[in-house]
Amino acid sequence: MRYHTYGSYMKEKYGQKVYKIPINILVSCPNRDGCVDVSGCIFCGKKGTGFENLPHTFSVKEQL
Repeated sequence: MRYHTYGSYMKEKYGQKVYKIPINILVSCPNRDGCVDVSGCIFCGKKGTGFENLPHTFSVKEQL
């Protein structure tokens, strides 16, 4: 069985490299807000995903 990374799949689908653009939409994370856990997960930095992004006071359009 041949293994394809998500990046190679997207490149094949769109014909060029595709980039992720992080945005801050001021939502909570169920792995941090106590609904599921409080310790986070492997996808977030120690301070959460919002830490790496622009302030939530910027609109999504302004962030992009």
